[in-house]
Amino acid sequence: MWNRRQLVCGVAIFSAATSVGASASELADAAMTGSRERVATLLQQGSDVDARQIDGTTALHWAVRRDDIDIIEMLLRAGADPTVSNQAEVTPIQLATINGSTPVITRLLAAGVRPNTALNRHGDTPLMMAARTGRIDAVQALLNNGADVNAKETWGGTTALMWAVAEHHTDAAKLLVDHGADVDARSRIYPVADAAGSEGPEPEDAAPDAVPVGYSNGGFTALLFAAREGDLTSTRLLVDSGANLNAIASDGKTPLGLSIYNGNYELASFLLDRGARHDHPDAEGFTPLFWAVDRRNMEWNAGFPWTVTADPLPLIRQLLEAGADPNRFINKTPRSRRNFGGSPRIVFATAVMRAAYSADLELVQLLLEYGADTSIKSSENETPLLAAAGHGWIDGYSQGKSFPERLAVIRLLVELGADVNWADDAGITPLMVAANMGDTDIIQYLVDNGADLGAHDLGKKNDGAFGGSIEPLMPIDYAIGVGTFRPNNAIVIMDDAVALMTRLMADRNIKHTTSECTLRAFTCGDVDPMAATPTEIERLRAIQIGHQVDGIVGGLGVQEEENEPR
Repeated sequence: MWNRRQLVCGVAIFSAATSVGASASELADAAMTGSRERVATLLQQGSDVDARQIDGTTALHWAVRRDDIDIIEMLLRAGADPTVSNQAEVTPIQLATINGSTPVITRLLAAGVRPNTALNRHGDTPLMMAARTGRIDAVQALLNNGADVNAKETWGGTTALMWAVAEHHTDAAKLLVDHGADVDARSRIYPVADAAGSEGPEPEDAAPDAVPVGYSNGGFTALLFAAREGDLTSTRLLVDSGANLNAIASDGKTPLGLSIYNGNYELASFLLDRGARHDHPDAEGFTPLFWAVDRRNMEWNAGFPWTVTADPLPLIRQLLEAGADPNRFINKTPRSRRNFGGSPRIVFATAVMRAAYSADLELVQLLLEYGADTSIKSSENETPLLAAAGHGWIDGYSQGKSFPERLAVIRLLVELGADVNWADDAGITPLMVAANMGDTDIIQYLVDNGADLGAHDLGKKNDGAFGGSIEPLMPIDYAIGVGTFRPNNAIVIMDDAVALMTRLMADRNIKHTTSECTLRAFTCGDVDPMAATPTEIERLRAIQIGHQVDGIVGGLGVQEEENEPR
């Protein structure tokens, strides 16, 4: 959240001056090397005490940077400006807070530096700087000299307490709280454009109790920062100090939801024990329970700045025992799973559907223990059985269990009454999904339990990548690779699945009616697959798009002899 405003290292501040051979200030050069005798001599000779190096750095800057109180005293007695800024907007008091030097801070304040002066265009104060670096002595010195403990910088609306917590400086946070820091103060809200890394529009002031209506960043309290960072010590401090357990960030997450989202389960457990709401949905409708279930089998994503290693299962049980609703209707897809590689996404109706997606039998059983309803369907009529079969699955990205474990979840769902022939709004059945995944044991189990090998999906209109429409497809077409859920519609022929389904269809006298045009080329462009002429089919064969599967003949391949391609 703060990548645009990283604290500048003191060495980097002066890199320009040290890399340039010539300097406009001998006095600054002497201070830079710590030569007290030379500094004294130059001052006696009448050197300009505020003369600058090429980057605007003065002798006082260097003396403070070196924490050289003797040179500092000489320069201040000679009239050095204690508020001077170099080209990087760095002032002596800023350097003093970075060093955490109480004597230097005290001396600069005595020389006229105001404790609440803005150090840069963002309005950071010396107290904020000291808090974010964790310099407890500096924090104390500034507070003793009138620093405003609740001042906010002008860009993000952050306070010294927020900075202390965000940087895991609990001792500094406690000192600030003891001096009256507002534990429920909020940062400003960043529009969505900001989340992408651009400056974007100016952030907006956050209403203390406003419920957000969209996805944005900011609106954080100190407790939200602690929850994000997984800082249990600071969290205890803030909660014991009366911080609002259920403060809502701009994306709708509470400290509990945010801690779970970031994989900080011990902290989440503490918040639950202290009375945090267990059922508050964020702006996208996801509850703490859903995020805990999701994090149990979280996808790999290069955009995630973290790796979740702890197991949230004990926390999930704690949430359920606290009354979390396992049947809360979600009707969403997490952002991490949207539009990856052009693959369609499953919409998770409930937490148990998310668990079934990853074939997490232990988690499915736990949710069932607390009343999870496996009959609840998504807004697109997807079921937990479809999810368990692999609907929306992406190889190398989705995280979950092996095929045997997936079959175990499917068995459980079928035993609980799941309809093996239920089709979603696209006409996709569990058997089609299993065929696409290529698992023969699951295919066999579904067929043995009544799955229809002759079913058809509803067909689909392509987005222009192939042109035209695809006719309704059969389960075997998904094994062939014509129907696919894979990223970018990648063609993967599941040979074992094709062989099994061919035999099963023959045993049951089920005809494979999909047109050869579709089998060979997915689409026929402007050609109607069900009305293609022999010439058109011959043209398609010449193009050699798609894959020919031995023993699989489309409907157009069994036409009257005079219509057969020559």
